[in-house]
Amino acid sequence: MQRRQSATATRQRGGARRSEAANSRLHTNSTRQTPQNQASKRVPIFDHRGRRVASVQYGALLISVHGSRHQLRRPPAWCILTSVLRDAERLGATTVRIKDLDADGLTYSAPLAAFWRDGFRLNRAHGDQRGLPLDFWRRSDAVAIQGALW
Repeated sequence: MQRRQSATATRQRGGARRSEAANSRLHTNSTRQTPQNQASKRVPIFDHRGRRVASVQYGALLISVHGSRHQLRRPPAWCILTSVLRDAERLGATTVRIKDLDADGLTYSAPLAAFWRDGFRLNRAHGDQRGLPLDFWRRSDAVAIQGALW
């Protein structure tokens, strides 16, 4: 059954078959993504060990972490691997959003460019990182926003 469907799918009007090259061109053109589709697709970013540490979607670098373990205490800041920031820029991210899993819906947002402009370099046995002090982050509490709507 499947062979019959594929043979039927390659026929043109008049019963002639398309060449394999024509089929591959048609397939490539029909599955080409528009920039809008690419932006909506969540693209994972991996660290140097191959672990998924973040993703990029809608022009934002998205990271979910436990603030009690991952937020830098001295100086108070969020730090991100330099390679992850570069990958995110290459994928078109302009904003960084960190969701703190310990603080019920608390999200920190900052422009990605602020990491290069206002951030600092750091390497404390976890690889080269850029840190951005908490003063540069905008906090949004999903629970407070939801409560204000009701």
